[in-house]
Amino acid sequence: MEFYGLLGERLEHSLSPRINKIILEKNNTEGAYKLFEIPNDKLGDFVNAIKLLKIKGFNVTVPHKIEVMEALCDIDPVAERIGSVNTLKLTENGYKGYNTDIIGLKKCFEERNIDISGKTVVLAGAGGAANSAAMLAGEEKAAKLVILNRTKEKAEKLAERVRAYYPIETEVLGYDEIMSIENP
Repeated sequence: MEFYGLLGERLEHSLSPRINKIILEKNNTEGAYKLFEIPNDKLGDFVNAIKLLKIKGFNVTVPHKIEVMEALCDIDPVAERIGSVNTLKLTENGYKGYNTDIIGLKKCFEERNIDISGKTVVLAGAGGAANSAAMLAGEEKAAKLVILNRTKEKAEKLAERVRAYYPIETEVLGYDEIMSIENP
């Protein structure tokens, strides 16, 4: 029997157990998918302890996508560049982290024939999933990336990360600047 789970906080709204039950059944896999609500201050201890139970993998959601990286034995290069993970896979040495957000977003753009090359991309937020969207803007050669976020410092860090890999113009607006924009 294979075991999987979702790692996050406040997961009562999650449809992941139902969705993954269907996936396991469709793949004729005997398994279970459980929710693991772990507070941020216990995250590292949890990841180090849970590998002993041989849970094959986890999806990772807020607020753990960035913080969990410290507890992993290895991180995929794409996830390393993005700066967040949303998927953990059990290896001999512990859990390896991956980021599938960028793959899903890229596929979504391709299926809808959305080309952001040479365009301005406006990103609302600077959290885990936003890291993937920002990196995709660089990868797809957007002309400019505008990041709007409540805390300007967090948005600045994301802009710096993107510029470290891609020659893209960035602009960052924090809460005060966003609130100073007059309604049309």
